[in-house]
Amino acid sequence: MSARISARRSPASERQRNAVVKSLVIAEAEQLDDILRHRGPATVSLRLPANIDQDAWERTFNLEKNACGCEYGSVFILLSLIVIGAVAYLLWPMIQDHKIASILVGLMVCVTSIVCGKSFGQWLARRRLSSAVHALKTELGISRQLHEKSS
Repeated sequence: MSARISARRSPASERQRNAVVKSLVIAEAEQLDDILRHRGPATVSLRLPANIDQDAWERTFNLEKNACGCEYGSVFILLSLIVIGAVAYLLWPMIQDHKIASILVGLMVCVTSIVCGKSFGQWLARRRLSSAVHALKTELGISRQLHEKSS
């Protein structure tokens, strides 16, 4: 049985008026893998019968599931700007002769670093989400039960 996915309108500002927020409702422990299978942003709601801190797990899942990677994108762009500044200082005479090419190379390095940073941040969030799902399954004792069933 897969998790129930529902959509509702988000009560937000005018420009977000048409935005739809998807809600991923997990009612059974066996549905936890659906959090990893579902692509795109969604709000995870746990409705498990187990005696666990469901609010804390929901916060963890929602934080990692909806991570955009911007924090790493900003770190990567900051590092690239520092490197570009150092290279510009060291190669100033050459840059004076090739101003347009130097600007284009610097812009290309900045855009590439942002893309790499965001991709790294999303990859890391996905790994943390997978780890959190596995930790909750272990806490619920699901991993052993599923492994024993498949054997």
